[in-house]
Formats: sequence, structure tokens, C-alpha cells
Amino acid sequence: MIDWLKRMPDIEAFRKGLLDLLDSIAAGGTDIYGGFTEILCMWFDDYWGRKARELIDDGVINEGEYEILNRFSEKFRIAYPKGTRDLEQDMRKLQGDPTWMSVVRAAKQAKAELDALASS
Repeated sequence: MIDWLKRMPDIEAFRKGLLDLLDSIAAGGTDIYGGFTEILCMWFDDYWGRKARELIDDGVINEGEYEILNRFSEKFRIAYPKGTRDLEQDMRKLQGDPTWMSVVRAAKQAKAELDALASS
């Protein structure tokens, strides 16, 4: 079990936070306080850390959801490789940035795939 998840009393709350963050990114991320760096930290440190696959064992997501979210995460990481510096922090300004918009599109695609999976 992921160490930080052991301390999380409510797996459903963690799941909701993960999916809410995906929703926020799909909507452009303008509702997230703290700017772009906060979004990166939330996704890659708080939710989709080094042991993301353990989220299946811990009952947060299922295998199908993992595959979808992992594809999104890979696209996000390709768009913004680890160590990328001097990023625009104002999410409103990023709405016209092609790199950020590719992440937004990937989040929308992941949401659509998750919805389809849930209804199958």
C-alpha cells in the first residue's frame, strides 16, 4: 500500500480528488489556486506519484481506469518533462499556449474514456 494512502482515511475522498483534478485540467485549470506549478505538483506528487499502479491494489481505481489515467499522465509528462523550468504560472495566460492546450485535450479525452468505461 502506498505510504501516504495508509494515512488517508477515506479512499473515496482520494479518488474524488484525483478525478476532480482531471476535471479541472480538462476545463483549462483556471480554477486551481497556486498556478501551473501547483497543478504539476498535485498531479505528479499528490495523486499520480511514483507508485501509481498501487492505486489499483488499494481500491482507488480499477485496471481500466488506471490505463486511461496513465495514458493521460504520460501525455502530460511528455508535454512538460521533469525539470522543465520558467513556466508561465498564470493559468489564464496559458489558455492560448499550444503545449498546455494539448494537455487539456488529453484530459478531456481521458474524461470521455472514463465516462465510457463507467457506462459499459
